[in-house]
Amino acid sequence: MTILERINPLSVAKISALFGIFPGIIFGIFAMFLGLMMRYSNPLILISLLICGFVLGIVCGVIYGLVVSLLYNFSSGVVGGIKFEMQKRGKEKGAFALNSIDPVSYGRIEAISIAVVLVVTVVLILLVNAIFNTGISVALIAGFGVLGIVLGALVGFVAGWLNGYFYNFIALKIEAVQFTLASGKGSFSNILQYVDYMSYAKVNAGLIALWSVISLVIRVVLVLLLILFVGSKTTYLGGTTIIFGVFGGLFGILTGFVISIIMAIVYNMFAKRIGGIQVNLK
Repeated sequence: MTILERINPLSVAKISALFGIFPGIIFGIFAMFLGLMMRYSNPLILISLLICGFVLGIVCGVIYGLVVSLLYNFSSGVVGGIKFEMQKRGKEKGAFALNSIDPVSYGRIEAISIAVVLVVTVVLILLVNAIFNTGISVALIAGFGVLGIVLGALVGFVAGWLNGYFYNFIALKIEAVQFTLASGKGSFSNILQYVDYMSYAKVNAGLIALWSVISLVIRVVLVLLLILFVGSKTTYLGGTTIIFGVFGGLFGILTGFVISIIMAIVYNMFAKRIGGIQVNLK
């Protein structure tokens, strides 16, 4: 099996900044409309709000890319990277298909990443508690913090394991994600040069569909429990909840498919010009 050992944080941040442009435009337009609602008629103020929202989207993209890749690198150093099997595809140089992902290694990465985020959160809460002297017991915060970290890591492992298992099912029954790798630079062995947009969209839509089924099953169980313990008066509410779950899942599948196509096309377009995500494979 191949192991994804490390990801270059700067290469991820660069790509994330580009993807941040789109929500940045939305933030900017939203901020401008807020300015209009607050009766700011000065064009300079409105343009400034638009620019601030745009810049905010890019900054958030950079931060997100750095945090996610640094978390992955740390987690990989602790429990090892995600293991996967890729198969050479056609005669094109560097063309592969991601045939399968090891669910356990995926789950470990998710567990450690969530645990790290929760540890930092608990430390920040303790600092705020000490600085502002809120009167909340340190032992209470620490106790709930440890419980939250353990539960968060457990949920992260299960979610990661399921994602890996679901991916393998989709890759086997529908199609595996196809991509092209180029030789890397420095300490990073490879560059993700190209992602096949259709296979990527199919897999993402499939993942959303499977998670939607799980969500729907949970909804049905909760509705049945509600009817059992509260009474038939809750039937209408329960039925409405299930219907919304069905249509919400269908909407998620459709939007996930379309957004995945757009993301892959944008990634391929910019990866050629500014370089793709750099990784170290073993």
